[in-house]
Amino acid sequence: MSTVNNLKKEIKQVIPFTVGKNTIKYFGIKLTKEVKDFYIENCKTLMKEMEMNHKEEKNISGSWIGRINMV
Repeated sequence: MSTVNNLKKEIKQVIPFTVGKNTIKYFGIKLTKEVKDFYIENCKTLMKEMEMNHKEEKNISGSWIGRINMV
């Protein structure tokens, strides 16, 4: 039984994605069977990341020209 568990752990380390019913998760992005579902599955995560980045940029002191140059 322990060899089966060790084999599963080794496979998970070698292959960096998980398979669900309708999606494959690869590096944090859910790849769906249908293209139309891709946006729906990944929208919440993307929006959260954008909001966090926006909040971090607000705290940076400097002029607007300086902020534009950073981008």
